[in-house]
Amino acid sequence: MASDHAQDKNKEIAFFDAHAGHDAYDVFTPQANERIIAAFVRLSGLPRGARVADLGCGSGVFTELLRRQGFRSVGLDISPKLIELGRRKYPGLELIEGDAENVAEVNDLWTFARDTRSRDPNWKLVATESEHE
Repeated sequence: MASDHAQDKNKEIAFFDAHAGHDAYDVFTPQANERIIAAFVRLSGLPRGARVADLGCGSGVFTELLRRQGFRSVGLDISPKLIELGRRKYPGLELIEGDAENVAEVNDLWTFARDTRSRDPNWKLVATESEHE
């Protein structure tokens, strides 16, 4: 059921930014984090190398664990301070400051091919990549 209360994004940002100052925003234990990532790998069925978005990534704990599992992970969070913390903790990890509820556009490139010598009129998807790679 929909709520009549609008979310105050500034309060949300302030709440999470406060946690970044103490590097104290790890919700789960490292063991629980590993079990959650293992469940994701098992249940998603995605192959290693697949692009995975971690929306609401905080400081990037899950985003980093997904990267270690061989996924091309990207994290998105509304808290600039948590994103900054994640960039310090996990150099090279793709972390973006932004609001997952207000994503304007996502661009991916899809490449199709067809054997013109064949009678098969169907095209096959042969590659995908993010426009930003």
